[in-house]
Amino acid sequence: MTLSQNVEDNLNDKNTKTPPSKDPSPRELMKRFKAARKAKKKGKRKKSYSYMSALEPRKTARDILINTGQIKEATKYDRLSIKDLRKIKVPLSANEREQVMEKKAVWHHGPNGEETPAVWKAKDKTGNLFYITNTHRAMQVRPTLKGAIAIFHKFIKGTA
Repeated sequence: MTLSQNVEDNLNDKNTKTPPSKDPSPRELMKRFKAARKAKKKGKRKKSYSYMSALEPRKTARDILINTGQIKEATKYDRLSIKDLRKIKVPLSANEREQVMEKKAVWHHGPNGEETPAVWKAKDKTGNLFYITNTHRAMQVRPTLKGAIAIFHKFIKGTA
């Protein structure tokens, strides 16, 4: 048997090696995503590893994690800063204020410990409402009042 025949036989024999899986595990994807983010922060942007064919559009590890539900897509609420939100602040309606006070999403200010709402509202030009709760350490923005009250009790209250 010649060398070329031996190589040909190995190529034709499917049992010699199993081809690697095209889709890496979610853990591997997260490692790649974190490494790419770290490289981006340092200014050393590396070419992302592509396991897709050249004909298909390139997918990053982040795209795959979003599609599989491992992480969520950034929303318009994540991109807003506290300064921008303060510029478009509007007062809570009487009904909303009542709900906040009823659910005890409040700060205790003043010498007598008067309660003030810990949730406030902002409205942009298109009419979208944002409900915000914050401390000096953290801020959370939610599209609904119920969500803002819930995140106040779950997270914001602990950062005070």
